[in-house]
Amino acid sequence: MYKISKFMEFYRGLILNPIENFNIDYFQDGLLSVDKGKIQFCGEYKVGLKNFQEAKEITRTKHLIIPGFIDLHTHIPQFPAIGKGEGELLPWLNEYIFPLEEKFKNPNLARKVSKRFFKKLIENGTTTAVIFSNSSFEATDIIFQEANKSGVRVFIGNSIMDINAPDSLIYSIETNISNMNKLIEKWHLTDKGRLNFIVSPRYAGSCSIELMKEAAKLAKQNDLFIQTHLAENKDEIKFISSTHNFKGSYTELLFDSGIITPKSLLAHCIYLDEKEIDIIKQNDASIVHCPTSNRYLRSGIMPLKKYLIKNLKIGLGTDIAGGYNVSVLRETKEAIENSKYYSLFLDKTSQTLNKQEAFWISTLGNAKILKLDNIIGSLSAGKEADFIVLDSEFNDIKDYRNIDDVLSELIYSDSLRIRNVAVRGQMMYQN
Repeated sequence: MYKISKFMEFYRGLILNPIENFNIDYFQDGLLSVDKGKIQFCGEYKVGLKNFQEAKEITRTKHLIIPGFIDLHTHIPQFPAIGKGEGELLPWLNEYIFPLEEKFKNPNLARKVSKRFFKKLIENGTTTAVIFSNSSFEATDIIFQEANKSGVRVFIGNSIMDINAPDSLIYSIETNISNMNKLIEKWHLTDKGRLNFIVSPRYAGSCSIELMKEAAKLAKQNDLFIQTHLAENKDEIKFISSTHNFKGSYTELLFDSGIITPKSLLAHCIYLDEKEIDIIKQNDASIVHCPTSNRYLRSGIMPLKKYLIKNLKIGLGTDIAGGYNVSVLRETKEAIENSKYYSLFLDKTSQTLNKQEAFWISTLGNAKILKLDNIIGSLSAGKEADFIVLDSEFNDIKDYRNIDDVLSELIYSDSLRIRNVAVRGQMMYQN
């Protein structure tokens, strides 16, 4: 029997619960019980009823209950630039993004954009996000303030740069390190670990090797995650090669600088040779796939399924504003469709990502990459209650024949609407 408290809440409906190895438990008439922000039970209603007599009062609903989504890569200062520009990565950065990140140093703009961004995250079911700020301490501090108010679990870092960017966005190595230390001291692991700092060298084109080495040392000393960009665009790779006096590959440059670790999130990674893949795998680093951004900026198509077959750790991110979906659910669909494009146009022997794999990556898979799978990412008992409740406009739950039917409607149809979003059991959004 479970201990019942006056704080316990019950949710009854169809439940999808990711478990190990890309598998998903499917409870057509399921029960989720939450007590003081933690999940106490997730399973079949009939089983739960044996332990929770109070649940007999709960009517079966058309609701679908799933874990909160996790976004492993996005940029808050770029939020107003969604859909802008028609060029590729480097011209787009120089013409649109760097000027916008300069404007983001304005405290009023930083607060307004951050507040709106976190509201959008919650409305779209994102309960955890990994975020780049611009390079300034002040703007990053404001993002943390708004994240604190929003209830979203976050990893936020100032985008450190010391070369090849507008003068107002670059800082000396000493100032970059000082700003990071101040943010760590003020925000890291606050609110019982909900707010986290992440070391964020923007990419090797805007960071000297010395800055990357110092940033890597700081990450190691404080046991921090690192986020950066890698092999996103062919012109970017050429630019990196011309910027640094280094004879190895892009990945080798990051590795020699200490950036590739078991706690590194490497966004994009479209163009990797076998040696680079081995470096990432041997160092247990993670690749973050951003399919919409890769297509919008005409960067290329990442061989997602090939990387999974090689047992690389692959996560998913929206990459605002190269990406134009704040919704991780929509990005989940794009990951599936991009794998089809890769198979159709680049390698007809390549397998494609299926719906179950894509959903698993966007929830438990992303949690594993953040080393939080014992806390979030699924609805298993003992975890923090980060979950989404959706309802259908017209489909009765009896119409679902199997888990694929449910995932098809969730990922591809507009008939499911987000009704509630909870973080640690607290309702952050109710529609």
